[in-house]
Amino acid sequence: MVTPSSTPILYSARHLHGMLFTPASAPSACVVIVPPLFEEKRCAHRALTMCARALAEAGAVVLHPDLTATGNSQGRLADITLDDWIDDIVEAVTVVTDRASAPVRITGCRAGALLAAHAVARGLTVDRLLLWQPIASGRGYLQQTRTRRMIQQHVVGKSTAEDDPYEVEGQQLSSDLYTVLESLTYPTARSLNDLRLLQCGATDRLLNEYQRLGAQLPFSSMRCVVCPPFWLPHTPASYTAVTEAVCQEVLA
Repeated sequence: MVTPSSTPILYSARHLHGMLFTPASAPSACVVIVPPLFEEKRCAHRALTMCARALAEAGAVVLHPDLTATGNSQGRLADITLDDWIDDIVEAVTVVTDRASAPVRITGCRAGALLAAHAVARGLTVDRLLLWQPIASGRGYLQQTRTRRMIQQHVVGKSTAEDDPYEVEGQQLSSDLYTVLESLTYPTARSLNDLRLLQCGATDRLLNEYQRLGAQLPFSSMRCVVCPPFWLPHTPASYTAVTEAVCQEVLA
């Protein structure tokens, strides 16, 4: 097997950074991996990179971008809006489609799943959307991040009384962005194309929150894979099972 190439790229007038994975032969699919946000993005980086490389080995041209004000992309979280992140996803799709005329697939991980769903709802045309261990809603997600932050501070003996209400895992958001994220839910079923869900974790039984999501949205596939929670701090482990599952759901 010929190893695909991986190249850091800068694109867009806003100086966005991403890793581009190019297959050794003509691409059979164009894929964008929309990453999680905040601390989950850092924790999930290894698993997402492995999946991007595996997708390229299977014949796809893949972009794993850093959204504005995250990773190595420019900007400050205190200055951006949800629309900026939606525009980032649209521009990421343009990057891969400029390199190949092939079916377009997006996989959004955790908060990236919710952002990707809204990009599609606003008119971004894709052939398939995979929600990969998606957050169920912005409100629930922000509550989880605050709980994690409080636990961490309690462990180190730090008071939480003076925490900024718009801080998320050490990142300062504008009040407008925080409020929009908090109110964000999945768009109506009519706006979504071929839609799939991949659950990863300790059980092969679909979580209640995903069962409820399945009652709202027209999933063509809802799949469970037992694997480590790669989006949380932990000792690195094997991601073979989840990598194979992502490749199957994105490319099959």
